[in-house]
Amino acid sequence: KFTASSVSLAAETEKATKQIEAFLGSADKAKGLTADLIALGKQKFIPTDDIIQAGKQMLGFGFATEEITSRLARISEISKGTGKDFNELATIYGKAKTAGTLYAEDINQLLEAGVNIIPEFAKQLGVSADQVKKLGSEGKISFAELELAFFNLTKQGATFAGQSEAAA
Repeated sequence: KFTASSVSLAAETEKATKQIEAFLGSADKAKGLTADLIALGKQKFIPTDDIIQAGKQMLGFGFATEEITSRLARISEISKGTGKDFNELATIYGKAKTAGTLYAEDINQLLEAGVNIIPEFAKQLGVSADQVKKLGSEGKISFAELELAFFNLTKQGATFAGQSEAAA
């Protein structure tokens, strides 16, 4: 049984590496990223399929290879803290990067996912919660603001810090 599962994992890893290589154009970079993703998945208790899928999504959304694991680590913390599906949260995050701007709909998706992002944006932007909603409806909240919010919500001592390990 153990041999069959390790052979399956090796085949799965090789397949994922090939798929990532198609994005990166380099077998070495693909092997490195695949290994980093699998290691992050083990550390954060994310199934290998999910972490590989999210890594491929991040590449598709235009994230640089060296940004991917740190972003997914933060997404994992928020996912575990809210109970929101990891890949769905990664998709919301990636779509916001592609757009470059967060709109009211994006903020609502985060709120529905259990991520109370409005107070964080209010603090960052120096405005009230109502003003955050207005700025969102006008498309005046940048992806950089979301990145900072995710960082602030997952840094040491913050709301979602250490959630992956706590949920294990």
